[in-house]
Amino acid sequence: MRAALRRAIEPAATRGSFELLRREGDAYRLGLPAGSVVDLLRFEYSIRDGRRAEAQGETRRAAAADEAALGLYRGEVLPEDRPAGGVAERREYW
Repeated sequence: MRAALRRAIEPAATRGSFELLRREGDAYRLGLPAGSVVDLLRFEYSIRDGRRAEAQGETRRAAAADEAALGLYRGEVLPEDRPAGGVAERREYW
């Protein structure tokens, strides 16, 4: 399955030359090019900014950050029943 995933992401890459899906020990890391935008991180930053603004009593800024997060929301992250590494803790945070 991992080989199929790597081929789908980087169809022209040869064995050992994959750049986007890199092997690190027993795990894999997604290596995005500089300037890439990750909607999940943007969502997380908006949630964080909204909470900070609310704690500081800045209701308009909190509402704007919450609105931005809602605009980015696409559903549950890795919705399987079993925990997925560090994602389980983040699910609880959101």
